[in-house]
Amino acid sequence: MNLRSVSSSTPLLIIILAAALGEARSGTAAGSVVGMAQETKEVANAVGFDVDEPAFDALREIYAQQSKKCKEATEITPKHRASRIEAYFLAKMGNKKAIGSNDLGDFSCDYLTRDVKLRSARLEIKEPVSLRSANIDGVMIDYPGISEMQRGQTILVPIGAGSTENVTLTGMTRAGKKVTWTGPSLSDVVSFSTGGTSAGCEIYVNSEPSKATVYFDDREWYQKTKTSSVRDPGKLKVRIKLEGYNDWEQQRDLEAGESWTIEAQLKRR
Repeated sequence: MNLRSVSSSTPLLIIILAAALGEARSGTAAGSVVGMAQETKEVANAVGFDVDEPAFDALREIYAQQSKKCKEATEITPKHRASRIEAYFLAKMGNKKAIGSNDLGDFSCDYLTRDVKLRSARLEIKEPVSLRSANIDGVMIDYPGISEMQRGQTILVPIGAGSTENVTLTGMTRAGKKVTWTGPSLSDVVSFSTGGTSAGCEIYVNSEPSKATVYFDDREWYQKTKTSSVRDPGKLKVRIKLEGYNDWEQQRDLEAGESWTIEAQLKRR
């Protein structure tokens, strides 16, 4: 598992590259959708990754859909932008050198303007999902959702300060079903569940350690973790209790047909 922070592993390269990018473009060109996509491609190429034409088109679409955030990104220094872009590709690709459009389903302009760290995890899912958002410590990361993420792909997860920090990722299936995963930000696997009922909300509750008591809206569930339940749409509070550990609790507003997978990492008192 490769864990890369936003700090550059090759600061001299970033300084040289950022200076070259600043000299090569006027402010208008650098601030345009095509200019930002080209800059991203050049940073990726500079650290050894090949961005093919479909991937370049995907980058242009990402910047077009997030045009306001794209403009905000032009207001930071080229050195900082280059450092953030490099951090994304290094954390994302590992030993892979060719980047296709489907690899960019978790790229967001928020990575350029927000001070978040990224960790790579493996995506486990039965059908493709387009990522829509991530929430860590109340910080929202929005994804354009232009590319579907496939099972087994590497997905970047924003991480918090502690090993038990929760991150919530949301996505959408081809059938238009919302899927949500909540788990520790240092998890090696993100596992969305997509099958089941069309109107009710499916809740899958797992914990480490297991065999913890589950409460839905303060009512004790008859099964311990690992368990599941179908609930009505609307606000739902889930609490997980295990002797010797702090309670785990989270509340969400669930949409009709949404599935919510919980991987609770319980912390000792």
